[in-house]
Amino acid sequence: MHLDYRVKLPDHDFVVAEKHKLIPSVYAGIVVKKDGEGKPEAVTHSGPTYTHATDIHKLTGISAFENLMKTREGFVKPVFIFTCDGGPDENPRYERVIISAIQHFKDFDLDAVYIATNAPGRSAFNRVERRMAPLSRELTGVVLKHDNFGSHLDSSNKTTDLDLEKRNFESAGTVLSYIWSQLVIDGYPVVAKYIMPTETRLDVEQAKALKRDAIWYANHVRVSQYLLQIGFLPPPVLIKQTSSGYITTEKDDIEGKFAPLLLQLSLKLSASSHLKQVPYDSYCPSVEGHLCKRSCGFCGLYFASYKATNQHKQLHKIKQDEVPIAKIRPRRIAARPAREILCLDINDDALWLDEKDVDTTNVPDVKNEVNCEVTAMPVINNLKMIEFLFLYIHYFIFLLLFQIFDIMLIS
Repeated sequence: MHLDYRVKLPDHDFVVAEKHKLIPSVYAGIVVKKDGEGKPEAVTHSGPTYTHATDIHKLTGISAFENLMKTREGFVKPVFIFTCDGGPDENPRYERVIISAIQHFKDFDLDAVYIATNAPGRSAFNRVERRMAPLSRELTGVVLKHDNFGSHLDSSNKTTDLDLEKRNFESAGTVLSYIWSQLVIDGYPVVAKYIMPTETRLDVEQAKALKRDAIWYANHVRVSQYLLQIGFLPPPVLIKQTSSGYITTEKDDIEGKFAPLLLQLSLKLSASSHLKQVPYDSYCPSVEGHLCKRSCGFCGLYFASYKATNQHKQLHKIKQDEVPIAKIRPRRIAARPAREILCLDINDDALWLDEKDVDTTNVPDVKNEVNCEVTAMPVINNLKMIEFLFLYIHYFIFLLLFQIFDIMLIS
């Protein structure tokens, strides 16, 4: 018998705790098989695992990641490639992700940085998710005490001693790190460390300054719906081979195939488009209606948000009153932490934005329905399951009656 079901995993992790949270952050190194250039199967699911990483600088000092992070001569490799979940605080369009990528690009003197994410609901196919299963299994039956050094809560479960709460969190986090550090996944070690909440990331003021530098940003950074690039590749285009050579095709041409990178570079292919430059998302159906609004009408550069497009237009010395930087008006608001707003659009695509860039007038807040709408995990249709059970029961009864009838005939 065959049972149809959908594999779907929510991208957004809405943390309900108001203050301190124990949040595991996992970096999974991916080992590429030797001499596997150009072969997708050469990209494995195996490699070392690190949790927690506040920044990439820590990985350069861990021996388990040395072969992944450094060349034989001991220098940091010139190209970084990341894949991440599509959550609003991790996706490539999030401003803090862009600033962090610029910071790494400058700090390590890299040639390129690529940060990619899966389409919504496809987080189950992220390679790092393969590491979460064995990590979660190790926590079966483990109880992390919240009051190892004494309770920091009153009778209403409100924090009364902030320092004691931090010590209790450290104790729980240290136990968790010890458990995971004993684990070996597919022959590769797991390195775990508890990070104190007082430990901050490296200074990012230089990265913020570069992001504000419109000329540098336009020359070095490309942000699309699912990919951030510093040192960018040409946009993917559909091609087909004809008697006169390779030509680009439209999205609805069933003969079209995406051109391999080296072929596209050698032929200098570009998609047919009425825009001055081909947006990286030209063949992405979910953003097809946004391509023109997200592209600069003067130089043709494509951006992943209206805000970034409007900011870029100021580079062309257009008067402020002619090209205003309009505020974004979301369909719903999912969360309102300090100075940021988690906005949901018509497709429930979530994105963090500065509160000064959002028009919240008469926009409803998502409260209790967030978990059931955005983070739903459909596996199988309930009605189909009920129908399947009834059929199975009827089949079982029929089989039983047939056997009884067969015995009576033999008798």
